Parts: sequence; C-alpha cells; structure tokens
Amino acid sequence: MMKNKVKVLFLLKILILLILSNSYAKENVISGEKNYSGNVELKGDYLIKQGTKINLQPGSVLLFTGKVRFSGTVKNKIIIKGAKDSLVRFVQSDAELQNVDIFGLEGIEFIESKAFIENLQFKDNKVGLKIVRNSQAFVKSTIFTGNEIGLAVELKSNCKIEDSKFDKNEAGIVLGQQGLCEVFRSLLNNNKVGVFINRDSLANIMGSKFTENVKGIDVYQNIGSKITANTFTKNKTGIFGEAFSQIDIEKNDFIENETAIDFLQVVTGKIRNNIFKNNNTAILLEKKSAPDIRNNTFEGNETGIICNFSSYPVITKNNFLNNRFHIKLGEFQSADFENRTGSLTIQLKEVVEKQSRRSGQFTEKQKKVYSGEVFAKNNYWDENTVKEFKTKENVSTIYDGFDLKEVTYEGYGDQKYAIDKVIYKPYLTTPVKINK
Repeated sequence: MMKNKVKVLFLLKILILLILSNSYAKENVISGEKNYSGNVELKGDYLIKQGTKINLQPGSVLLFTGKVRFSGTVKNKIIIKGAKDSLVRFVQSDAELQNVDIFGLEGIEFIESKAFIENLQFKDNKVGLKIVRNSQAFVKSTIFTGNEIGLAVELKSNCKIEDSKFDKNEAGIVLGQQGLCEVFRSLLNNNKVGVFINRDSLANIMGSKFTENVKGIDVYQNIGSKITANTFTKNKTGIFGEAFSQIDIEKNDFIENETAIDFLQVVTGKIRNNIFKNNNTAILLEKKSAPDIRNNTFEGNETGIICNFSSYPVITKNNFLNNRFHIKLGEFQSADFENRTGSLTIQLKEVVEKQSRRSGQFTEKQKKVYSGEVFAKNNYWDENTVKEFKTKENVSTIYDGFDLKEVTYEGYGDQKYAIDKVIYKPYLTTPVKINK
C-alpha cells in the first residue's frame, strides 16, 4: 500500500514538472541587442531579460499582444532606444516593466491593457507613457524627464502614480477624454505644466511637491478634481483654474509662489485649510470666479486675495497675518457696472469661443443683482489691522472702493462706475484653527 502511494506522488511530481516546463517553453525570450524596423508584431507571451538593448529605427512600431515581462535589474537595466516616430505599443496585454530606460521614442503606448511599471526612466520622448482606451496602469518610482509629455491618460483609462518624478517636461501629466489619474507622493519640478486636467477627466493629487513650474496644475473646464495635502513652492502659478471649472483645494502649503492660485472665468470650488505664506499673490480671482475660501492662513504675502471683474467669493474664518494687502479689489470689480450696464455680452462671447458645456449654468448666474460688497466677515486679522478697524473706515491693508476712485471703461462711454467695498465686520478675536 505504501509503495503505491509513493508511486502516485512520484507520478504527480513528474506531471507538475511537465506542466511547468511546457508553460515556460511557451514564453518567448528576448535578450542581447535587438534591432527592429518597420511594423513588427510579437504575439504571445514574452520575457525581455535584464541587460537587453532594443533599438528602433525611424517610423518603427514594435507591437506586443499577450503577457509581457521586461525584467531589468537596478544594476543591469533594459534599454529601449528609439528614433523619430518610433513606438512601442501594447494591445490587450498584461505587461510588467521593471528597471527600463526609454529614450528618443514617439512613446510607449498601452491600449486595452494592464500595466505595472516600476523604476523606469522616460527621457526625451514625445509622449513618454500613454495609457489609452480602457487601460489600467500602476506607475511606481519612475522618472519622466525632458519629454514633450511625460504621461498621458485618456479615453476612459485610469492610472495610479506613486513616488515618481516629473522634471523639465513641457507637460508632466496630461489627462483628457475621461481619463482618471491619482498622484501620490511625487515630485513635479521645473515643468512648463506639472499636471494638465482637461474637461471631463478627473484627478486626485495628494502628498506631492510642485516646485519651480510655470504652472504646477492647470485645470480647464473640469469639475470634481481634488488637490489635497501638497506643497507648492516657487512656481510662477501654483494652481490655475479656467473656464467654468470647479476644484477642491484643501490642506496644501503654498510658499514663495508668484501666484499660488489663479482662477479665471466662473471658477468655483472649495479652498479650505491651506497655508499661504510669502507669495506675491496668494489667490487671484477674475471674471466672476467665486470659490468658498475658509479656514486658511494668509501670512506674509504681498497680497492675500485679489478680486477683479465681478468676482464674489465667500471669504470667512481665515487668518490674515502681516500681508501688505490682505484683500485687494481691481479696477473692474464693480457691481455698479454690472447692475447698470453688465458684462453679459462680453462673457457670452468668451463662452462661445471656449465651447463650454456649462454655458447654460453661466447664463442663469447673470440674472442676479450685485450688492457691491465683497464678503469677508468673521475672519481673524493681525493686531495692526484690528487697530485700524477701530479707528478708520479706510484700512491700509484692504484696497477697495475707498482707495479707487470711480472709473470709466473703454468702449462704454464717459459713464463713471463705483468700485466695490470689502465688508470685514464683524471680525474674530481669536485665530482660526487650520485642520491639516
């Protein structure tokens, strides 16, 4: 009886070994140095071994369909070197890429595929990595540098990024056409645009650092993206929102930026629990932009908040400390103009030009009557400002209709219009707690 059991176990082991050997035999192996030109399709399962070098000639397309593993190591990476219009494409693939350097390509593209990407470097490509058409990707510890676009996520695809770096790209990350992207603990440095969020795409950006970008984050006609617990330092513009966008910006630090947040044309959302310190302008609002601004600290900025072109935010429960101007109104911040003449014609022209999907909502907003007041009640102010509150009507750290005389507007005749005033009373006597 015992001999029969031993015999059965032995036969099972042989069967398992045969199955494993057949499965490995089906995996094609690429190693050494390979040159590809034209359209090359590699079907089935592939293993690209460590140390492999792949050269693509101009206009070449290397297509994988199947399960693919690029198994480089830290000491022995895989190299993919491209030329003009060369492309590596994965279609309906399950791909794993580790320790690969990719440069000089049109890009790496995933279509209806799954990708795990770790310790890669994309350098000097047109579009380093493109995730499109219902693909899913996880990108970890990867560097994108000197690309026209580092990473693009489009056409109902989603991508999660962790611990990665985007440096000196025209655009680090571009989202569009219902692309979904989550960015965690990453560095976006010295790009023209760190992240571009377009229309019906969606982003969740958390715990990352944006430094010395022209624009850290650029949001266009987008609703629902969230920017949480990041640091923005020495950017020309930290976050730029435009054309009917709605953005939630919470628990971030904005330090030494030229403009920390810039909203242009009917941009709304929540700006909560942020620190704005030593910026030239902390928040710039123009053309009927009206976010909810509360539980923030504005300290040591040239200007805390600028409102212009009929922008009426809610500014409440913030700390305003030692800014040259806490709140400043521009020469086009005039309810008097809106109520007597109105900018509806100008705004609707811009809506048509931008082809905004929210134009109906915008039109509804024009029916309101403007009060001529910018709401800034129940905030905490520094000691010198509070002293002026008690003795002056025209406070030196608030620039509004007390400082600007009535203005005339080009194209609207000789009529004079009054500038709005900031309403700051009642005010708080104890600082607001910032929840970070």
